[in-house]
Amino acid sequence: MTPRLGLALLVFVLGGCAAPVGGWDNDALFARYPAVRNIRLQRIGDLTPYPALVDGRVTLVACRFPTEVTGAIPIEVTGEDWPTSWGERAIEAVDRALPPVAFERVATLDRPGIRVRSLAEAEGRGPVGLGDARAECDVSASDEADTDVRGHIRHAEIRIRRRVVGTWNQNRAVTAEGWIGAMLHELGHALGFQGHAVVGDSLVQLEQSRLRALGRRVMEGAPIPVPNVRALYAVPPGTRLGEAGLSPAAEGVVSEVADAVAARIATDGPPVASVSVAGDRHARLVWRWRTGRPIVLRFPNWTESLRWGRPIEARRREVARR
Repeated sequence: MTPRLGLALLVFVLGGCAAPVGGWDNDALFARYPAVRNIRLQRIGDLTPYPALVDGRVTLVACRFPTEVTGAIPIEVTGEDWPTSWGERAIEAVDRALPPVAFERVATLDRPGIRVRSLAEAEGRGPVGLGDARAECDVSASDEADTDVRGHIRHAEIRIRRRVVGTWNQNRAVTAEGWIGAMLHELGHALGFQGHAVVGDSLVQLEQSRLRALGRRVMEGAPIPVPNVRALYAVPPGTRLGEAGLSPAAEGVVSEVADAVAARIATDGPPVASVSVAGDRHARLVWRWRTGRPIVLRFPNWTESLRWGRPIEARRREVARR
C-alpha cells in the first residue's frame, strides 16, 4: 500500500466513523426505533433538534411534515426568473427518492407546505449565499400518547438565487448543477432536517462539490441519496430527542417565560400558535395570540452549544405587535 493510498483510506475510515454532532443521544432513539439505525448511511445524530417547552423544561424534539395524515406536501413557487426545468427536476428527484414524501405543486398555499421564492439578483435582501430555508414547527401540546408536542412543520420557506457574486465580486449566473444541488439541500431543510451531515452523500451535506455532484446526478436522471431525511421521516413527528442543559441564568429566564405564557393563557385563552424555529446558529420559541404581543424565547448559539455540550443560554425578546 502506498503512503498516499494509506492516508486516503485512513481519512475514509475516520470520516465514516465520525461522531454525530447534533448534541443529543441518538442511541436512545435507536433503542425506541431500531429500524432507523438500519437505514444505510443515515446520520440522524447530526440533526439539530427544535426546542420545545414541556412542563416548564426545554426539550429537544424532531419536527417534520406529518405526511401519514396530510398526504402530499404542497409547494408554491413565487418570485422572479424561476428556472422551471431545473426546479421540477429537483422537486421530482426528492419525491422519487423519499417514499414517505410526495409533493404537489399549487398556485397558492392554503395549508401547511413549502413556499419557494426565486430571486433573480445576486445581491439585496435574501440569503447570504445561493439559498437558505426556514421552517416553523408546531410545538403545541400533542394528543398522541408517545409524544409531548405535535412536531408538525406548519410552514417552510426556501429562498434561492439565480445569480451569485463570484471571484473578484463578479456577478454571474448559477450553473444548472449548482442551482439544483442548492435546491436539493434547501428542500432537505424545509422538510425538517436542520443541521448538516458531517460526512457522506446527502441532501443535507454542506460541502459544495458534493451538492454539485448531486445536481449533476439529477440532470442525468440518476437517483439521489437521502439517508438522513429518510431517517427523520422514519420517526414520529414530535419525537423527544432529549432535554436541553440550561445555564443557571437561562433556567431563570425559561421559568419567567413559562409563567408569562401561563398567565397569558389565563387571561386570553390558548395561543393561536406555539412555534419553534431552529436555524444554523440560533433557535427560538414563539407563542402568538390573536391580540397583543407574542411572547418570544430566544436561544443564542443554540446549534453550537448543543454540539459542544455547552450550557444553553436563553433570552426573552420583546417584539412589536404585528
